[in-house]
Amino acid sequence: MIFAVTGGVAMGKSEVNKKLLELIPNSEVFDADAVVSELLTRDNICRKIQEVFGDESIDESGLINRKFIREQVFDSVNQRAKLESILHPEVRTEYDKFICDSQYVLNDRILFAEIPLLYESKSDYKCDYTIVVATDRNTQYERLIERPTIDSSMASKIIDSQMNINEKIKLCDFMIWNSGNHKQLNKQIEFFTSWLKTKI
Repeated sequence: MIFAVTGGVAMGKSEVNKKLLELIPNSEVFDADAVVSELLTRDNICRKIQEVFGDESIDESGLINRKFIREQVFDSVNQRAKLESILHPEVRTEYDKFICDSQYVLNDRILFAEIPLLYESKSDYKCDYTIVVATDRNTQYERLIERPTIDSSMASKIIDSQMNINEKIKLCDFMIWNSGNHKQLNKQIEFFTSWLKTKI
């Protein structure tokens, strides 16, 4: 059984997945962000990005200049679309490889696929259910600016670049609201896992 876990940036998707792994035996996580980080170290991907964004996109060590790319894609919808056209098909390919084993189809194992841009990418990711981890914009913003490389201006641009969380909530099968404390979050996760255990 496959659950796609999505939501906005800094809403707590990874925290929810970590708790789900603790509570659900025989479960596993696919992390799309980790896949992207790995893709950005591949020579062929670096070359494609350099062709599109120019030599400034590569730093002195030959790796992707992430600060430059971040500024490019969150300042321009067109530039963001160009980067996504390079990365999204590659992420989808890695996802398909990951789930090719029939263990997930046969319900022998549970997969929580953390895919932040599940809806934005418009890729047809195979899953049985979708979970949206959500919070209010102010909480999201405050969490995001705590990250060392994100200032207030960039935080707003990143949030605005993603689908409105209310639209994601309308599309999902389950919603976990993460604006409160850990106790409140854990209570929701435990409620979800209680339901899940009746299905496996």
